[in-house]
Amino acid sequence: MLLSGLISFGKVGLYASLLTPVDLGAYSLCLLLSTYGVYICNLGLYEGALGTFPTWYGKKLNQKVESTRNQIIGFSILSGLFLCLISGILSLFTEVRDSQEISIFLVCLFSVSTSLFVIFLADIRSRLMTLKFGIFMFSRAMLSLSIGVLIAEKYGYVGILWSEIFITFLLTAILVYTEITNFTFVFPDFISLKPVFRIGFPLMLNGAVTSTASNIDRFFVIAVLGSDMFGQYSFAMILASGGSMVQSILYQQIGPEILHSLGEGHSPKRILSKLNKLIFCLLVLAVTCAYPLLRFIQILATQYFSEYEQAILILPIVYIGAMFTALSLYENLTVAVERTEYILALNSSIILAVLLLSYFAFQYYPSTLTFAVIYSFGRFLYFMATLFMASWAVKQLSSSRRL
Repeated sequence: MLLSGLISFGKVGLYASLLTPVDLGAYSLCLLLSTYGVYICNLGLYEGALGTFPTWYGKKLNQKVESTRNQIIGFSILSGLFLCLISGILSLFTEVRDSQEISIFLVCLFSVSTSLFVIFLADIRSRLMTLKFGIFMFSRAMLSLSIGVLIAEKYGYVGILWSEIFITFLLTAILVYTEITNFTFVFPDFISLKPVFRIGFPLMLNGAVTSTASNIDRFFVIAVLGSDMFGQYSFAMILASGGSMVQSILYQQIGPEILHSLGEGHSPKRILSKLNKLIFCLLVLAVTCAYPLLRFIQILATQYFSEYEQAILILPIVYIGAMFTALSLYENLTVAVERTEYILALNSSIILAVLLLSYFAFQYYPSTLTFAVIYSFGRFLYFMATLFMASWAVKQLSSSRRL
């Protein structure tokens, strides 16, 4: 998981050295849109599978898992075909260039391939096949990057997307052939999928809102400033991706530990105090390393990525947002009191705030610098809000234990 995350983090930098800012912007936009395409293909069934399959396997309900998995796959295929059909119809009735039609089709195809791949991965992950899960994730990241680098200069971002789609479908076929039992295509039975949907849809909705809260500035950049500036912005946002990767690594380590400590009856106030001390130490480390790290990146970027001069200027601003992204580790305390709807409401509020700020920037000062400031402010706002929510959650937990 760590290796595949590092590869995914580094690939934008490699592609930036091979693509023009316009092509890098188009590639980044396709990846951004495909995130929502996967949400549409699954509608929370993937998240629901992760929440139900391990329990069913533990109860030896293997046939129930296989039947449900096959129906989820059937649903994803049908919804993916519907997505491709709708995009094709819309392209017929709107004035788009051939390259844009290809990009829309590739976004849909990439969404379908990713959707199928992660559902089958959810199956083997639920059987505690952690090593094989990691191998398939690493193989996808490594093969996609290797082939993408080889063909990027000649075929551009379209060639990169085709290679990633091909690798994903190929690994999905290998996964089905080697690890998946009793797979057949079946039409989904929505009644039998209801328990999975009930668990997964709220989680998917929260994920979609969280993703939008983190990326809404990027939509404004592409809409207001165009593909060239979006390529510049995407290059600078490599730091943001790094912050998300660090947060994910810390979250996977700290999150289960927090919930486990709460389950053992440890004091919620003491857990929050330890978490505050850890985050303060990480904040001091991030601030201390800021100047030498940014100076190193700026020298490297100036020497090897001279086309991205606009991106180099906004790196310090993006670093602030990436730092607060990495330090946003308070969610588990809110989850512990089963108030995930508060997290959804929080992200919705941040979306509204960032929307208003982005609209103001669009009207009066549209630039990559302005949108980078808005991004970092949104991440700071989220960090502070989750801190206050964690403090509230600790009070709720402490009160319930006294009763």
